Amino acid sequence: MGTGNSSNKAEIVAGARRLKGKIATLSRRFVEIADAVGELQSMAAPEIIEKLLLVETGLAPEDIRIFVAVSKIAGSLNTSDEDSDMPMHVASPETLRLLADSSEEVRAEAIRMIGAGHPVGSSRLAQIESFLRWSRSGDERTAADRRTASLLATAARNTPAAIRTLEADADNFIARLDRFFLRHLPWPEEGAEIIVSSEYLAAHHEVSKLAASLLAEFERVLGGAESLEEAALLDPEAKLVARTHEALRRFSSGCFGHRGGFSFDASADAIFSTELWDAVRNLGTQHPEELEPLVAHSRPPRWLRVLELGAGAGGMAIGLMSAGFAHHGLYEINNKRITTLRKNWPSWPVIKADITKLAKEELERYRGIDLLAGGLPSAPVSRKKKTTDETAKGNLVPGLVRAVEIVQPRAFMFETPASFAYEQHLAYLTETEAQLTRLGYDVDTHEIATRDYGLPQERTRLVIVGIRKGEDGTFLAPVRERPVIQSVVEALGPLVIQHEALPDPTHSVIAREAQASYNKWAGYWRDAHSKNLLSTIPVSSSEDRHSHLDPFVRQGFDASSYADGPPQVVDFEDYHGRPGAPLDKHFKPRLTLAIIAAAQGFPAGWTFHAEGGGNVDMVAEALPPILAKAVGLKIYSALTGIQFDLDAALAEPIIDERWIGKLSPLRLHKKKWQSAAFFDNVKHFVRHEESMAGIEDARARQEARDRFLAALVPSKPGKGAAQVKFLRDRIRESGEAELAVREAEIEYALTGRYPASPRVTDEAAPSR
Repeated sequence: MGTGNSSNKAEIVAGARRLKGKIATLSRRFVEIADAVGELQSMAAPEIIEKLLLVETGLAPEDIRIFVAVSKIAGSLNTSDEDSDMPMHVASPETLRLLADSSEEVRAEAIRMIGAGHPVGSSRLAQIESFLRWSRSGDERTAADRRTASLLATAARNTPAAIRTLEADADNFIARLDRFFLRHLPWPEEGAEIIVSSEYLAAHHEVSKLAASLLAEFERVLGGAESLEEAALLDPEAKLVARTHEALRRFSSGCFGHRGGFSFDASADAIFSTELWDAVRNLGTQHPEELEPLVAHSRPPRWLRVLELGAGAGGMAIGLMSAGFAHHGLYEINNKRITTLRKNWPSWPVIKADITKLAKEELERYRGIDLLAGGLPSAPVSRKKKTTDETAKGNLVPGLVRAVEIVQPRAFMFETPASFAYEQHLAYLTETEAQLTRLGYDVDTHEIATRDYGLPQERTRLVIVGIRKGEDGTFLAPVRERPVIQSVVEALGPLVIQHEALPDPTHSVIAREAQASYNKWAGYWRDAHSKNLLSTIPVSSSEDRHSHLDPFVRQGFDASSYADGPPQVVDFEDYHGRPGAPLDKHFKPRLTLAIIAAAQGFPAGWTFHAEGGGNVDMVAEALPPILAKAVGLKIYSALTGIQFDLDAALAEPIIDERWIGKLSPLRLHKKKWQSAAFFDNVKHFVRHEESMAGIEDARARQEARDRFLAALVPSKPGKGAAQVKFLRDRIRESGEAELAVREAEIEYALTGRYPASPRVTDEAAPSR
């Protein structure tokens, strides 16, 4: 402040005073937050509070623990009212954190200093701690401690340089050892011996001398045998260092080559072993290969396994399959939804069962599977309910938590309505997350906006994802760099307006007028709703549809009932006095099943089979396939380390629609005699075929196959030879068909296309 006029100085001083007040206010608020967090911690288990605050406030568990620590010392701080003439003296949040971590004696002295108006930071706290220690220890002890600390700090600063010097000297020794090996060791052949010449003995002595020098330097920097052995008990890397030390001792003693070989067992005289050599190489400068640049894939290169509980209409299953997960089981209780799954993708292993009553033995079949997926219905956590109905018939939370406990998958993914995170249900959500965390998973809950994925909906979906602790990867929420936003006109317009055309002058006046009215309405509808997005699609079984009428009218639709098809030109005819009136340009079309399915992102060829009602419900409740794919790709990355260009991956077709409704070979040709035992034999045969693929001679390969088939289906007394031959032939044919399917699966995973091969036809469609 040595320059500038007096008004500038006054302004700077005033600004500093204002800043002091703001810091004091910040500190006061920090303490208030700490008090609130501490109070919450006393009301429930810490992990539940941590999950709750993470969802509600975005506070990480580490931050919460800092607040808890500060709350324990809040009573000793001056937190007088904001309007008081004596506000709390300046103590930044960082100072408060340091105070919470300090000893009681240091904290008390620091608080007294803050109360007296003296600033306290990390350096001042260190000074206080040093002073108090000196007060207890006296001058001589303090001086000795200070000297020791200085020596340790100096040694720590010099250690990296000492390590680099040690590595360089080790490099020199390794180079000399390499020359010794090349010049004086025989070629590794039977009966080879070391020729002990004068030249050999001179080189042997030189290696031993260099090893002794390197050993002394090694022990000076890293310690001797006793300390290394203790460290090796706790650390695998330290065990390697201990072996290096042992190898150097052998080389320095001269017990190598013609006097003990090069293995750690000196009595073995293993002259072609490289154990000692490799152990010393561990000490040399390491030159790891440069990491390859990260390649972002657009398709999964291989399959992972998934078990899906509560599969519904297949929205999640479609997306996960597109994300590289092969289904090993899809459990569903509703017959109409089971029919929908089976008719659209017949090779899926769909099983009818109540997932809340699945036997432990049934679930244990999938133990250790890559992914356990499921959907949670809205009944227990409806947005209209004031509290969570944990006893609701549709509450699948306990069943899914139990499934995680039994199956112990590498990862799980549960989709749930966004209302699960509403205030009235949040406690149940955090309790569920805490249960899953205790089972050994890193659990995250993420909201996903459907509008970012090309779906014409203003809606969010909630996914709970867990990655098993110990997996190398972590789940990163899917975030599109380039969101694809489509209005109802862009996404649904072709399904709403299907008859727009110029009026045909050869038709009647009424017909021409009807077509013109239709065209006028179509243009108005497009203009009026070019930026609109749909609200939540009403589910007839659990929602009051009439409460959603007004928003849908504004978005371009009549949601009071559902239509079989889009508006027709005939709807705009003038009846000339007869009952009824022509539709005008403000007409709102009714929703159809096709429109709802498109809004949810189902493939156009996907059909729904709830004759008599229930189609709308199963579509509305489904997780849109593209959202399931986005989350699935991120889980795939967490389990494999393979990264994806999310935008490019989601731009790919969700599935190849040519295979909707196609049967795999084994299901297509299943006969009455094809029992479970028969299919087990087919699986054994396929594995045997793969193991025999390396036999080059065709005759030998055929003989090996025949021997294996004879072992699978042995001839027994009373069983006709013709029947035995028949079963063996069928196993061979079915096995070849199964291999063809596998080849097609691999081809699809790598190229996105199924091979145009006679072995894979429409009648032999893969299960992908």
